[in-house]
Amino acid sequence: MPIGSPTDPRMLFAGSQIEDALGHDPLARAFLRNLCRLHAGSVVLVQGAPGSGRQQFMLRCAYLLDRERASIGLMPTDAIDTNWAWYDPWLFSHRGQVLSGLAITMAQFASHGPQAMEKAREIVSRLNRMRLVGQRNETVGGTALEPGELGPVDRLRMSFRGLVNAVRESGSGRLVVFVAEADLLSPDLRIALLEGFKMVLEPRTELTLVVSLGREAAISAVRHREGDISREAARRWLDPFVDLTLTVPNLETRKIGSLLRRYVQPNLPRIQQAFGQDAVLALAAAAAHQPLGNPDFLRRLATRLTQLSEYAIEVRATRELSEAQWAWFIVADRWPDFRRELILGGRDRWQDLLQVLGGGSGRDPTLLPGGRSSSLAAVMSREPLLVDYLRVHADGFERDADGIEWVEQLLVQAGL
Repeated sequence: MPIGSPTDPRMLFAGSQIEDALGHDPLARAFLRNLCRLHAGSVVLVQGAPGSGRQQFMLRCAYLLDRERASIGLMPTDAIDTNWAWYDPWLFSHRGQVLSGLAITMAQFASHGPQAMEKAREIVSRLNRMRLVGQRNETVGGTALEPGELGPVDRLRMSFRGLVNAVRESGSGRLVVFVAEADLLSPDLRIALLEGFKMVLEPRTELTLVVSLGREAAISAVRHREGDISREAARRWLDPFVDLTLTVPNLETRKIGSLLRRYVQPNLPRIQQAFGQDAVLALAAAAAHQPLGNPDFLRRLATRLTQLSEYAIEVRATRELSEAQWAWFIVADRWPDFRRELILGGRDRWQDLLQVLGGGSGRDPTLLPGGRSSSLAAVMSREPLLVDYLRVHADGFERDADGIEWVEQLLVQAGL
């Protein structure tokens, strides 16, 4: 599954069957069956630890709706519209128009384009006459009320409901809109997005918004608005804006190696030419550790490996690498601050590392005495996942110090 949030994921799906590389399908099918049981006008937050694959999960849900609806197992009364939309609010964040962007994007996904676009223009016009938190244009006056008129929010809701009905292809069933990577928005715009949803949605709006917004990003946005409140208070603040929170589980350790091999497969001949027939197997073994279960990182690692292989072939610096050397290749990309600090340590750096990891201080490297080890510990104290990974490979780094130096020099020469 490609990484990132395309404007229209249907371009990724066209002409091919995409495999469920991360094992998300059981959760995706259960989630989609449950969507129509939520009340109309509902909002779902998709959360998960960094690297859990939230974007890939949402893309997988979209793929099942688009290409494999029969596999979802919907009951006859479980109606999800055959159409759906994908919205990236970051594309509209430069002027704070994240709610206007939602209307515009939904209209672009409509089969009956002119009718939906007219509704979207009406919504944008109404939003431009209202002062909304996060919008850069704060000088526009509000909407005046005439006797007997609907309030501005009621009229906006009616327009939005009309847009939803214009986008729904079947005319029945729930429309699903996937809102991608809301974490990339500034904290004030994350809150503006959730508040905007609450403003435009109502029980008669046959829509469910599925929003990728991590737990920490949501809490930091609330604290940005409300001050340094507790995490529990921040979660309570979010409750009125969210109907369901779904957490995507981390990638299982046993799947890390197979996913990495999938990413490097297109360039396997060059990698084997540079680093031997078992290069990918050795790298996968070094990567099969829980802190590295990040699909984005594994894809980036595969890209860097291809670049390193091409350079090694160019300068005739080809050789089979040890497990410690592959582990250092991983460390150099995943923890660049630690790499820099360790390389500056000179010939005693590996002994310093072993002291930090086990020098009479248990699992807390910040308790070590002063000196070089303390400086190294300060970097490691910010990265508990790094400490877990180093406990597996630190001895190998010391035993193969010359090999690590060789890999480091090759990385530097290759621009990595």
